[in-house]
Amino acid sequence: MEDTKKAIIKTLSFFDLFSFSLTKEELFYYLWQTKVEREIVYSGLAGLIDSKVVEQKNGYYFLRGREEICEARRIKLLESELKMKIARSAVAKISCIPFIKAIFVCNSIAFGLASKDSDIDLFIVTSTKRIWLVRFLSNLSLLLFGLRRINLKSVQNRVCLSFYVDEENLNLQNTRAMQEDVYLVYWLATLLPIYDPENIRGKIILANSWMKTILPNLPEKLSMYIKEVKNGLVKKSLKIIFQKMWHGGYGDLMEKQAKEAQLTKMHFSVQSFQNKAPGVIVNDTMLKFHEEDRRKEYYERWQAVLKNFKFPISNVKPGPNDQCQNI
Repeated sequence: MEDTKKAIIKTLSFFDLFSFSLTKEELFYYLWQTKVEREIVYSGLAGLIDSKVVEQKNGYYFLRGREEICEARRIKLLESELKMKIARSAVAKISCIPFIKAIFVCNSIAFGLASKDSDIDLFIVTSTKRIWLVRFLSNLSLLLFGLRRINLKSVQNRVCLSFYVDEENLNLQNTRAMQEDVYLVYWLATLLPIYDPENIRGKIILANSWMKTILPNLPEKLSMYIKEVKNGLVKKSLKIIFQKMWHGGYGDLMEKQAKEAQLTKMHFSVQSFQNKAPGVIVNDTMLKFHEEDRRKEYYERWQAVLKNFKFPISNVKPGPNDQCQNI
């Protein structure tokens, strides 16, 4: 039971960094590194409430003295839902682009943490050897519709296309910023599929099986209902036609041209651009443009909170082949 209580505190402490309280169900799904039955989690939670370490209000649970974050969560959830409507509109416009396999909402909106000034982050999975072409076409499409984020000043309600990966490289373990990359784990767990006709989310969970040792209670399928964008017959037919036309040598040529054009615009070679910022990865299987990567900061803040509870922070022990990429 003590291990369960520690796991509850670790979980609540991370979400407290973002002033976010959790329901019982969320706490069970997101419980850090502890696989137990629901009843044991709920019993441990009751014990922490009795000992005045944890408090609850209106079905939300949080660390003692943080009652105000319940109202903050309500406001953020309302704002997140408003931005989800914009996200669905944007996804409806680009989901018909050839070689897009799936589109997810991620970061602040997926966490339910959006503010009025937040942008809308999308994570896009592409077909193999077509990642540059998809990025070119999706950015161009949203630019034409006036939905794309184009600079740091034009952020509110704009769509940020900053993370692409191809369908054969869904395991993101090597993109961890540190051994216990708490933000990446919850980022993966909270991906919201807006366009996912082939259940790529399920494949992501399967490909990142290392997550199960960290979030062992995470369900294979989302417990919440997500309204997905579906292409009509005409859009679906056109997408299939173009995918067949651009599948072979001609598609390879377009991919090469799209890559060269985008690298030229970046004014960096692949290597120098990758070294420019730690949250940037540029190659033919992954395009990640997170110039302000704050994962190390979140981890250190999480550690600082946990030190107040007088128990070890990390139980993660690297295996013989367990490497993490410092990005």
